[in-house]
Order: sequence, then C-alpha cells, then structure tokens
Amino acid sequence: MGIVGDAVGALGPCSTQKLGQYLMDQISLTPEAARKRIQRARQAKEILTASFNLSHNQQFVYLKRHEGTKLLRTKLFKTINDDNSSLRLPLSGIQARGGLVPEDLFATFSGLPISGRNPIASNALAVLLENGMLFKPPESDYFQLDPLFMNMPLTVAKMNGRLSSEQIVLAAFSDWLKLQGLISKDMNLRYGEGSTQFGFFHWDLKAPCSKYPFSSGFGEGKNLGYIVCDVILGRELDVADTEYFFHKCEAIRRNQRMPLFFAWLIAERFSYEVIQKAQTHGVVCTTPKNLFGKQLADLVSLLGELMEGKDFAVQKTEDIIYKISDMLGQFDHLVSTNGNLRGALFETMIGHWLSRNFQGTVRYGRLLKAKNGTAYDSEVLLDNPGTALRAFECKNQPRVKQEDVQHWFGKGVAGIRHHYVSEGRDTYPTQEFGIFTTGKFDTDALEYLNKLKTECTKYEVSWYEGEETRKKIVGLNDPRMTRSYDSFLSPPKAIF
Repeated sequence: MGIVGDAVGALGPCSTQKLGQYLMDQISLTPEAARKRIQRARQAKEILTASFNLSHNQQFVYLKRHEGTKLLRTKLFKTINDDNSSLRLPLSGIQARGGLVPEDLFATFSGLPISGRNPIASNALAVLLENGMLFKPPESDYFQLDPLFMNMPLTVAKMNGRLSSEQIVLAAFSDWLKLQGLISKDMNLRYGEGSTQFGFFHWDLKAPCSKYPFSSGFGEGKNLGYIVCDVILGRELDVADTEYFFHKCEAIRRNQRMPLFFAWLIAERFSYEVIQKAQTHGVVCTTPKNLFGKQLADLVSLLGELMEGKDFAVQKTEDIIYKISDMLGQFDHLVSTNGNLRGALFETMIGHWLSRNFQGTVRYGRLLKAKNGTAYDSEVLLDNPGTALRAFECKNQPRVKQEDVQHWFGKGVAGIRHHYVSEGRDTYPTQEFGIFTTGKFDTDALEYLNKLKTECTKYEVSWYEGEETRKKIVGLNDPRMTRSYDSFLSPPKAIF
C-alpha cells in the first residue's frame, strides 16, 4: 500500500480535505501535490470513495478493509454532520423520530425537496441506503436508522403508536384552524388523499389561507397564502432534531415567487434553543397541551401507549375509555378529532370486552406485516399462545359493505394467520376472526359472511351488528361505559 493508503489506514475513513491536510502535515506536501497524490490513489483503487460528494467537491474516502465496518459508518456519519452536508437533514429528521420512519413519510422528514435541484429526497435516500446508514428490513414499509446512531431506537409497535397519536393531534389542529376561520375544508393531511406538497417539500398538513397578511388581492384574482405543519411526538426536540424543519422553511422563504406561509411545528417539548430559533425564523413551535389543554394531551399520550402494545390492566383500560368519553363531550365541536376519538373509543371498548371474557393479551392498532409481504390491519387482537387467537375489525359506521368484509377476511385475516400461525410461532387450537359494527351489514355482506362461516374450517367466523355489539357492552355491567356507547357510538342513519 502506498503513502495515501497508509494515511487513510492511520486516519480511518475521512474526507479528502482531512486526508490532504494530513499529507501536508506529515510529509510536507504542498496542497497541489497532496491533491494529485490522492487523485492517483483513487485511480489506482488504493483508496475507495463513497457514491456522493461533500461540500466544495470533497469526497469521503476509505480502504477496502473498512467496508461494512462500524468504523466506516461512524466516521461517515460524523463527516456528514461536520461537513454540513445536506444528508445530515434526513439523518437528523429520522433521529428525531426515534430512528424509524415509514417509507411514505421519508420525504416529509428528510427536509429535502422532492423535485428540482439536487439533492432531492429520493437521491438522498438512495445514498443513505447504499452506504448502510439506513436500511429497510425485508418485506417492511419503513426505514430504520443504523442502531449505531441511536441510543434507544424505537420498536415498530412504538412507531405505530406514535403515528396514531400524531394523527389525532393533526386532526385536532386542523379542526382548531377551521374554527378560527384560518383555513377552509380545502386542506391536506398526512395519509390523506390529496398532496401535502407546498413548495418543493412535503408536510404533515398543508392548507390554503385566505386571511391577510398571508393572502393578497381581491375576488377571483386573490392570491392565497398557506399554513403548513409537522408533528413529532414522543420526546423533547433539540436543535439537531428540528434542523430538517427549519431548512424547509428557509428554502421556501428564499424563493420570492412563493406565496406567504405560516409554519407550525408541534411536539411534546422543545429545548430553549429551539424556541429561540423559532422566534428568529418566524415559525411557531407549540405543544398539544398548549393548543388543546392538558386533558387531551394526556389522552393522546395514553392512546399512543395503548396502540404501541402495552399490556394495560383492566382498570387502566376502563380509565382510558372514561377519558375518551370525557374528551368527546368537551370537544364535540372538533369534527375530525371526534372521528378519531370515536374510533379509538370503540376499539378500546371491544378490547376491554375481550380482556374481561377471555384470557390473553389484548393488542391494538396495526401491529406487523407478515414476512411474505401480506399486510394486515388488526384493530383489536387477543393473543393467548397455545390456546386462542382472536382478532376483530371495528366499524363505527351505519353500513358495512361487502367489500369491507372481503378486505378484512381476504387481507387482514390472511396476514394475521400467516404471522401468528403459518410461521409456527405458536399453536392456537381456537381461532376466531370477526367484525364488530355499531351499524348494520348490507344484505350482500351478510350473505358473504354466512357463506364464509359455512365453508371455513380453519377458524371461526363471527360478526356483530349494532344491537348485538351494544349487548356485549351492557354485559360488562358498567353503566358509565354503556352511557358512553349510547352517547358517542350510535352512528347516524345511513343514506341509501
């Protein structure tokens, strides 16, 4: 190995700037001579280079023996941050989310544009995957930061719990904005049907605003402004965690052709430095507690714990049901929030009924994806290894259509059975899969269910319409819970 290779061996993986300085200091080369030595070493494959450039056309260099090592990833991560590389933005954004980010949300939390000039989010993603800083587990729909860069990386269950909590906060925030008259119904939320793009970036919420000073002009020639928002729950955010967000705001403001906008970042807590930076940059950093009060903030936290799979005692589950009911009474003016809370109330009640009538652990929310790639959406599942597996879809709606039933039994049940049964994790002599609704099943849906019940021999098929569902809740002998069901889970009349 030559002088340059020996230098990289002594320094470890590093930038060409750092390598050049080392050569100048150790063997008294001029800057030009050091640059040429490095260039010849690269051409001769004495040293290898990463697939991206750092600032000022620098490159990251390493030796063949460094490939796949902890040292390479550690040095690469440090170099990216020290160099102020644009790759630091997605890394810090994913760190803020506990090291896990759903594939669909990478663009939002990368802090990089989805189109336009490089670097764009898709290119950055390819570089991070290629260099081992991010990886996508087989048959998964999320990216995970190398655990080397996280003290306590999230589990998938915790990620799903936080996503559910964040969705409730986003719904509540959108309702709050509408009540203030700041936005209309023409808004887009995370996981919604419309695009959340504003500028060249994705956000958790994007909504046009017709209020002065964000809009200008009158009548048909009026130019609308925008309100944008991101939500990150689960931890106190420091300056590094929020860098991706401030970068998005600054990039749009530098473009004088863009409409005026008002940016919000919602989290549980912020460091003092973040609050100071927000004041400087003209954005709002606030918390669910400040927006909606302590009761709703505490409830969102509890629901997050419930969805992440914590095994709550029966008494605590009852408390959660009572708190949701109290919130529905207080926040009846928040339409979207009410929809989310009603869904959570129904699922928690059914889970509570399961825990009171059967042995096992109740799980809520989207739990896993089977290794064959089959997705399932299990809203309430009771797992008693070696004895019974029961899973239910909960439909708080006036009508359940045949396609709803087919989707649950075709995809949901198939995915659950593949994960829990086909892969041999445990044996379940008793298996039950069903649907609870507060309304009624369409005639063709009932025909499909009866046919399935007759033909299926591997598990029990069950379904419960509104009257039967209510009897289950009444059977818990809890008048307060029954009143909550009658007050908040009686769906409006269906429109046929």
